[in-house]
Amino acid sequence: MPVTPPGYRPGPIPPPWQFQRRRRRKWPWVLLVMFLLCAGCCGTSYAWARQWWVQYPASVNLEAPVPGLTRVNDASANQTAASLQTALTSDHLDEQGFTAVYRDEDRHSVLLFGATRFITHPSRDLEASLRKLGTKIQVQNVRKVDAGVLGGEQRCAAGRASSTICGWSDHGMIAIAVFPDTRLDEASTKMQNLRASITVRD
Repeated sequence: MPVTPPGYRPGPIPPPWQFQRRRRRKWPWVLLVMFLLCAGCCGTSYAWARQWWVQYPASVNLEAPVPGLTRVNDASANQTAASLQTALTSDHLDEQGFTAVYRDEDRHSVLLFGATRFITHPSRDLEASLRKLGTKIQVQNVRKVDAGVLGGEQRCAAGRASSTICGWSDHGMIAIAVFPDTRLDEASTKMQNLRASITVRD
């Protein structure tokens, strides 16, 4: 048997909890999760708000060259474009209304009419304008198409006599063009070129 030295006293027995495994602190992970949530929220808000200040205000430069189109001075066509423009401006406070007439490679007259203004809901305004335009000229089978690098909304529809009607709208501008004897895909591309050429982001 082991011999106990004289004067030896056993020390206090440690409580059971000291033998348990030390738990890791959770607060670094909590902070990390909170940081990621805040970053995601701020990033989403930034992306949503950025389109507003990038697209508005805007103006147009009708003297700018447009690929595949040549601007012409046609009094009768200009009068028609001005009449059609009322489908865009009748219920809104516009900052700058505009109309223009172009001629394509096949000598067809392309009518353009639009307005610059602050637009809160581009898709709603564009679809409403196309509906109002349908009371003046034939507009049917409206389709959503790619708006291109400038963003916003674009729609194209079938018109009378193989024509195609395309319109775009963003937070700073709305416009519609009539392309005679043009397929929808061609008209959509011409609309993107036209928009990119004349749009000036202030």
